Amino acid sequence: MPTVATPSSQLDLFVRDTPAYRTALARYDVLRPILQGQCTLAQQSQATGIPYHRLWQDLRRFQQAGIISLLDRRTLPHARRKPPIEARVPRDVQQQVVRLALAHPFR
Repeated sequence: MPTVATPSSQLDLFVRDTPAYRTALARYDVLRPILQGQCTLAQQSQATGIPYHRLWQDLRRFQQAGIISLLDRRTLPHARRKPPIEARVPRDVQQQVVRLALAHPFR
């Protein structure tokens, strides 16, 4: 009795329908020509308009940990079902808090 293996991984089980998953796949698609040797980092940076350093970081992370490393964990649903920080504190207020923290560090 043959069984058909369904292609599913932990990544698919947990984040398949989230925007973070689609973003990670898009970031991988940008890296694919570099991984296949079709172009260099500098050429891909110029072609896509993505900064060289950002591509280099993504490539290094991908080589170390695979596609899971390309996920933006800030956009994933929280494990304890807490709302994201953007829902609790607006983005402009977050920026002001960071500016104050940098201007007046704890001692």
